[in-house]
Amino acid sequence: MNVTGRRGIRQGVRGSLGRLFSNILLIAIIWFQNVRAIRSDKIATKNLLLSSTFRDQETAVGFVAPPTFTNNTRSISPLNAKRWTYTKVTLLKDTPNVGKQGEVAIVNKNYAFNYLVPFGFARYTTRAELVGIALDKDYKEALVNVRRASAMHLKARLGNDTVLHFKTPAQEAGSENLIAPLLPIHIISKMREQKLLLAVDMLREQDVKILTEGGVISTFGVHKVLLNVDPEVEIEITANVEEQPVDTSFIKDHGKYNTDERHVKMVAIRLNTPAFGLKVSYKMLLLQRLASESVSKWAWMGLDRGVCKRFSHHSAQRGKYYTNKFYMKKCSVCSSWNNLVVTQCVHCLTQLGDSDIRLRTVDPLCLTANARKQETESSTMDYVILHRCFDFTIMIQPHPSAAIHLSAVPNGTFYDIKNFRKTHIPMITKMKTRCDAILRHILTGNAGPDFLKNSVDVTHLRGLTQGENNVGTKSNVNDIISHAIYGFNYPHSFSHVGMHVILPPIKCFSIFKSPFFYPLSKVLSDLEHLSQVKPYTTDEATQLYENDIIMEDIVDIDTTFRSKYGL
Repeated sequence: MNVTGRRGIRQGVRGSLGRLFSNILLIAIIWFQNVRAIRSDKIATKNLLLSSTFRDQETAVGFVAPPTFTNNTRSISPLNAKRWTYTKVTLLKDTPNVGKQGEVAIVNKNYAFNYLVPFGFARYTTRAELVGIALDKDYKEALVNVRRASAMHLKARLGNDTVLHFKTPAQEAGSENLIAPLLPIHIISKMREQKLLLAVDMLREQDVKILTEGGVISTFGVHKVLLNVDPEVEIEITANVEEQPVDTSFIKDHGKYNTDERHVKMVAIRLNTPAFGLKVSYKMLLLQRLASESVSKWAWMGLDRGVCKRFSHHSAQRGKYYTNKFYMKKCSVCSSWNNLVVTQCVHCLTQLGDSDIRLRTVDPLCLTANARKQETESSTMDYVILHRCFDFTIMIQPHPSAAIHLSAVPNGTFYDIKNFRKTHIPMITKMKTRCDAILRHILTGNAGPDFLKNSVDVTHLRGLTQGENNVGTKSNVNDIISHAIYGFNYPHSFSHVGMHVILPPIKCFSIFKSPFFYPLSKVLSDLEHLSQVKPYTTDEATQLYENDIIMEDIVDIDTTFRSKYGL
């Protein structure tokens, strides 16, 4: 091939490659322009969505986006925050320069991934959580608006001169104190009786503020009451408490009551008055009994129907609810624990109020149930263990109510009698059998500490069994033990369930008050037929208060025991 031919081929190839490169460059330029246009559209769409998201977040959680996210080298607009790898987190702790606990903050993804989330300062916020926060805020705002509207309608309906008239007997003749204090629940009940409250009114018990030192009305006279349905709407009413006269003509011939010892004991027990060892005024007892019948039985017991169902207590003085599982009333005189619903100590009859509410502590029954197996008798009265096995422990009651008062405590986790099931019947039966044996050993002088064996009543009963007393005949130990009383308290004064084992003579009957005492026969019957212990209903509690057959039987047992054995 000559030179001319080779030159033509090279020129043709060079021209073809030039045209190819030109076409490729043109295609690249067109593709780059299209990609740039598409990317610009995407960025605009993202900015629009992000701006709407920020507006929604500002409405939902109260977050006000700053104008810019500042950095050392650049200024980032909040509309482009998502573009620069930012994320939303919910703070679990107060974090400096970020926010407080519970707030939703926008932070750098690397900061959240490497520090906040691993170290427990925050967690990632989900979309459902943001929706829930928005709904919760809307609900709270709606509730506030509804309560404010209800308060305004109630204020317009009541006016400024609403007076509630109450009539109740005095605590004593000529006394200024009421026989039972008026609580906020009584104010609400009185307003409902007078048709001052409608179904749409949102007045609660904690909204009633009685302007007295203790938050209750305990004296006669005129008292101011505030109804705080809404903080911005003040409603003030007046409670006028007058003394209700009591007809005392029935005590003109009360000589028969002086000789009826059993009747006097029942009245003294119902009024929390010790019937033994004190000179009781029969006339005053009968007068107080008549006065008590004029008052609501639930107010006399310190209960109301709603609170009695769940055994919880509302303190108007402190403005909160308490439950017996975590709180009790501690007596300042004898340091004993009492249920929240009682107004007097069951051991020393000291008046108890909301100021005596204390957080539960570890008590002797709980310590005994969790004590070591090698522990036997202690040197103190509160922790004397008489018997211990795998299933239960028998100890002396820390606050005895009779000559011999034992507590059978099942080992394990038993808060109250509602933890019992049908499978626990053999254990409870075994507890009773073992308690009978221990009572027999105490009466014969073979068991128990010295302070119990040498007490006056136990020494007297031991003398009867041994024929050392001048009573004519020798008494059988089994006959004496047959008078023992077994039962439980619900709710219990301790944080662990314990079965009472009481042998007369009885010194204090307060633990047998209805509807808090459950005889052993009822507990076993409920477990046998219902597989659990059924607490007294409101109607049953009312019947027991009006006709306390359990207390009457116990008083009969004590009276018979005293007369039979010369105590």
